[in-house]
Parts: sequence; C-alpha cells; structure tokens
Amino acid sequence: MMKKEGYDQLLVVDETGIVSGMAILKNIMSQLVSNKAKSSDPVEKMLYRQFLRITVNTILGSLSYMLNKDNFVVVILSEHLNSSKDTIASIVHQLTISSSSSRGRLHTEVHHKEILTALPTQCSY
Repeated sequence: MMKKEGYDQLLVVDETGIVSGMAILKNIMSQLVSNKAKSSDPVEKMLYRQFLRITVNTILGSLSYMLNKDNFVVVILSEHLNSSKDTIASIVHQLTISSSSSRGRLHTEVHHKEILTALPTQCSY
C-alpha cells in the first residue's frame, strides 16, 4: 500500500483517534527481510513509537532539543492536546522545520504526504 501510494512514512492512529506511531517503509522492509516480521503481521507490530506530541505554540528551541532525541514530533492543535482524540496539525522532522518563525513560536508547513490519519492497524503489504 505504501509503495503503491508513494508514501515512505505513514502516521498511524488507533480506533479512538490517538496517534499510535509511525509506519516507516524502510523499517518495515528491513523487518520483513530479516524475518523479524511477516507480511501478514499487523502494521501495529512494526510501528516506530518514540515520539512526542507538542502544540503549535511550542518554542523552536524546545522543538530543536526534542528532535535531537526523537526522529519526529507530532504537532497537535492546542485545544486538542489533552483530549481523547488527536487533531494533527503537522509532523515535524529535523529537515522539515521551516526557517520562518514569529516571536519564537513554531510554524511548519503541513506535509500531507506524511500524514494519513485513517490507516487501519491491520494491514498487509
């Protein structure tokens, strides 16, 4: 599915709308080739789960520090940060941080190819 649609990363949410992790094609292929996973396994088994949730009001210095430890950060709309469902504004990687900032607040472009909030956790490749 990922190759067919041209995605190398997909954000995966559970049935309640909370982000479960990131399905990364390179990691999935590596696990399949090394027999650590089977193509019939649920994608949930192969998720990259180390990430933080932040709001669009997060200071760029804090975001930079977070990205030194994690591969990506999920930006949630402020009013939904502690709700029962994540409303995703963007995914930020070290290379996708926009150079534009206003008063030290986070401004990113939404990378639609990196966000898919409706991917089922049971899926075969």
